[in-house]
Amino acid sequence: MRSTSRTRSLRSIAATILTVAAIAGGLAGCGARPLGREYDLHVTNSSTLDVDVRINGASHGVAAAGGSLDLPVAGNGLLPWSLELVSPSGVTLATATVTDGSVGCEGAGGACTTLAARAHLVCGDIVLWSGDMPPPIPPMAPGTGLPCD
Repeated sequence: MRSTSRTRSLRSIAATILTVAAIAGGLAGCGARPLGREYDLHVTNSSTLDVDVRINGASHGVAAAGGSLDLPVAGNGLLPWSLELVSPSGVTLATATVTDGSVGCEGAGGACTTLAARAHLVCGDIVLWSGDMPPPIPPMAPGTGLPCD
């Protein structure tokens, strides 16, 4: 009789440990889930300015004039992200905010959403976007837009 009572007691302890471990594992995943490649950031820069790309106030690279910059999700920290495109003189040209669910694709080949910020300058355009393809951006008349500094 004693071994049966002890067996029940050990089973109860094991069940409690498994329950606590399952709850802790579930809570650990809250707010810290891995982000997919749809959160990779890209900058295309057709302007004559080198533009600093900032995430939450910290520089993550420069999109050179006439060039591009890719920022894989792994190096960008946890969401939310406050994104800025900043000119060499310190002027913020465009901003965007990324939160969980603001970017992504639904299922294989499903509808995708993308985040985009655009700075239209007299000397060209700078577009910040995420995902596999740049968003459709309507053309602007050359020579219009914000001044280049």
